[in-house]
Amino acid sequence: MLVDASLGNGDQATANAIAREAESSGVRSFMADFTGDYWIKLVLDQCDYLTEIQAWPLSAELNPRAWLDNFTDDERPFAAELLERFIYLSKPLVKRIFRESFRQLSQLHWRESMDANATEASWNEFLVDVTITRVTGETPSDADSGFEFARMARQELSLAEHQIVAPEIALQRLLDGSTNYVVFVDDFVGSGRQFIETWYRKYEINDGPPVSFNAIASEKSGARFCYCAVLCTTYGANKIKDSCKAVILSPGHWLDSRHSAIHADSQIWSPARKTSARQFIEKASQRAGIPTHCVFGFHKLALALAFYYSPPDATLPLFYWNENGWNPLLERA
Repeated sequence: MLVDASLGNGDQATANAIAREAESSGVRSFMADFTGDYWIKLVLDQCDYLTEIQAWPLSAELNPRAWLDNFTDDERPFAAELLERFIYLSKPLVKRIFRESFRQLSQLHWRESMDANATEASWNEFLVDVTITRVTGETPSDADSGFEFARMARQELSLAEHQIVAPEIALQRLLDGSTNYVVFVDDFVGSGRQFIETWYRKYEINDGPPVSFNAIASEKSGARFCYCAVLCTTYGANKIKDSCKAVILSPGHWLDSRHSAIHADSQIWSPARKTSARQFIEKASQRAGIPTHCVFGFHKLALALAFYYSPPDATLPLFYWNENGWNPLLERA
């Protein structure tokens, strides 16, 4: 549903099972078979409800009606299905999922032979020792989302300010032995490329030679590296696992290939529209003036997703395009 990303891990598994059962029984197919204004009204009523309960912002920031006006009569049922499956993560929701992604690391401090007191002591030791650092872009910038989540780590995880540092300082602490745990934080793992570049990037450390996290992981056996993100695609996770074997991934939620609007088994589309969905996206994108190589988003992940501050570049540009008279559903920062 529209708010499935707000659920906890156990609730999400239950929701997924219910959705699969409903779809297999024809419920969603039946709803999507409504044509014209009635189907559009059902979806817009859901959007209004999400705005009413403040899960979505006001129409000045996220405007489903103006966005649907972009499409022809034949396209509007497809656009309504995209809208119905769109995931918007508000700030409170992002904070909640981010906290969960970090707390999941406590599982690493439990052993079958340990009692509750020993497990708690191990976790508390980790909280005192851990160093938090950000993931940086191809060209590190103050606009990187990692900065936002480094601040969030201090505010939401009750860690000391000195524990949240730049990557080069985290490397220095690993080298001098003042920390054994480094946790990278960010909002979203799409292709995994940004993290892989951070992992292999060589940083200047004082007067010594440049060094990377990959080099430290190879040389220092006691060092532990984790990556906490709000959302992670299985595509990006596989890329990171292949290239950064020392890193433990701990996302708040997983997005598998079925979240892609162009996957053969996409959960976005009803059976009646699944086979024509790609053609719809291409045709509407061409009319909007979206460059051909950008139509399906970065690495062709084709997601229907936005955070409260911006959609990631793996999201379909149809949602945020604002040129040639196209009305965006929401703006991209």
